[in-house]
Amino acid sequence: MRRYLFPLLLITLFGGLIAWRVIGVRSTAAEQQKSMASRRNRVATVAVAPARTRDLLTKVEEMANVRAPMNVTLSPKVAGRIDTIAAQEGDPVSAGQLLITIDPSELQARVDSARAELRTAEFRLSQARLGTKPQDSRVKAEIEQARAALGTAQAELQQKKAAAASEVATARIAEEQAKARLDNERSKTRRLESLVAKGYVPLQDVETGRTLVTVAEAEYRATGERVRLVQAEKAADVAVAEQRLRQANAELRLALANMAQNPMYVENVSALHAQVQQAQGSLDNAIAQLAQTKLRSPIAGVVSERRADPGAMATPGQPILTIVDIRRLWLDVPVQEQQATQVAPGLAAEARFDAQPDRVYRGQVIRINPAANPQSRAVTARIEIENADRHIKPGMFGRVRLVTGRQADALVVPREAIVREGDEAFVFLADGETAVRRPVVPGREETDVVEVRSGIRAGDRVIVQGHQQLRDGARIRVAR
Repeated sequence: MRRYLFPLLLITLFGGLIAWRVIGVRSTAAEQQKSMASRRNRVATVAVAPARTRDLLTKVEEMANVRAPMNVTLSPKVAGRIDTIAAQEGDPVSAGQLLITIDPSELQARVDSARAELRTAEFRLSQARLGTKPQDSRVKAEIEQARAALGTAQAELQQKKAAAASEVATARIAEEQAKARLDNERSKTRRLESLVAKGYVPLQDVETGRTLVTVAEAEYRATGERVRLVQAEKAADVAVAEQRLRQANAELRLALANMAQNPMYVENVSALHAQVQQAQGSLDNAIAQLAQTKLRSPIAGVVSERRADPGAMATPGQPILTIVDIRRLWLDVPVQEQQATQVAPGLAAEARFDAQPDRVYRGQVIRINPAANPQSRAVTARIEIENADRHIKPGMFGRVRLVTGRQADALVVPREAIVREGDEAFVFLADGETAVRRPVVPGREETDVVEVRSGIRAGDRVIVQGHQQLRDGARIRVAR
């Protein structure tokens, strides 16, 4: 009897465990059936919107940088101390308005000297024409005058050489400074390019850095060209001074020769006439340089930048004031190659700016760049807008919209109503208190709506909220 007791106990234990497991599974299934029945009977609260017809636009919407059509920089053509600057940033100016004056004392002295030289040359010519045999006293006076002119020419040559060395040195210093700025901007841009590749800085910072490198390169080239211009100009000045020295020597020799050889005086009349013409040219040049000490605005506009103050030394080519005309503005819009053929000059445009969010500026396309950007493959369209109140400034960013096409009476639904599963798209319609799943064929899209080409009709109420867990035939309650 004891031999059968242990197997009986094992059989009883395993039977109890099996019975307990069967009861647990049946209980879980029952609870799941109750939960499914509860979900089937649950009423989902949804929001609906009617499918409606409207004009569907094909448009280009891009950000654009604002530029001024006219941007003028005032730079002197002569060196000197700045006396006055009659405008600050933001000041309006008119065309022809005097804005900058440079100390004219040195150039005025040159004018006076050139005028005196002209009178002297005219006097000599008139004396030569009065007679063929000057008196000894007159010849002696001419000798003394020629010697004085020789001393003046020698002093002028030394002054020209010293001034040439000083200005060339100044120009070379400016060139070295421009080279240092260029190297600095290149270094910073390379660092930004390495950081943007890692996502640490925005691409806009790299574009700004590249723009600064381009500006620095232009400044470096300008300073190099300035060195060459200064060298050429000063070399010409020294050559003129040397010519005057040679001329003074010749005049002295001529005056000395007149003491012994009177017939040469007659032949000198033609040379004196040439000297009068040369003196007149020197005077005209000096007067033209004196006029460059007053800089006037060539356009009507607003001062956008001031780079110097009264008392500073101005050098030729150095920017002092920048003037922009912002009554009209340009916006350069990148148009992707798929839409480039739809954009042409004359196309209407709208622009909005954060500075005036409630206002729409209207303009039109005035120019299309014939070449695409090799990186983005986009074509630049230039938009012109009116800015009579001057509220929009160059350098701002605007949101531009170009309407390139219009489809009338397109059936659309809110974007939220479209549900996508793989390649299939459908909507849920509110049919009384029941949700009806309806396959649709979507078309073009705008910001807030999607075109529906088939599957529903205008006026159908599509569910736009609460349809994430819906199924076909589910009970619903439409929220007010």
